[in-house]
Amino acid sequence: MSRTPGRQGPGRRTTRSGSRPAAARRPAAPGAAQRTRPPRQRKFTGRAAILGILLATLVLAYAYPVRTYLTQNAEMARVEDQLRAQQTRIDKLSLQRKKWDDPQYFAQQARERLQLVLPGDTAYRVTDSVAGGAPDGDGSNRGKAASDGPWYGKLWSSTKAADKPRRK
Repeated sequence: MSRTPGRQGPGRRTTRSGSRPAAARRPAAPGAAQRTRPPRQRKFTGRAAILGILLATLVLAYAYPVRTYLTQNAEMARVEDQLRAQQTRIDKLSLQRKKWDDPQYFAQQARERLQLVLPGDTAYRVTDSVAGGAPDGDGSNRGKAASDGPWYGKLWSSTKAADKPRRK
């Protein structure tokens, strides 16, 4: 078998400086060229710089769309809350409308709010002279409109109060 220069037989060890064992090597002469170690690889290479620039570019390219996406999600949540509030308001108004469609509720509200009575009914109005103050005879309520009673009573009392000047 012929041996090829790169292959060694069994039992032989390959050393760093070639095929000779360490004991057979001669020390280098003082003026002779010495072996130098290969330069260390830099930790930050050109490829790493390009990769870093590429990653930074991608981050900057995706930052605006992500911000827009998050803003739109917040806007959608706000609009959905408004929609729920409007739906609740619509439901309340629908119930109120159904109440007003009832003739009995309508008549009750007319009696309470406008002091209307049905034909044939007798209307009574109870007034409390103690709570209302002294009558106009002593002049303590001169120039003041009455603040209690129905709207038309307030209107009439304000016209009467306008005729009487206030005393200071």
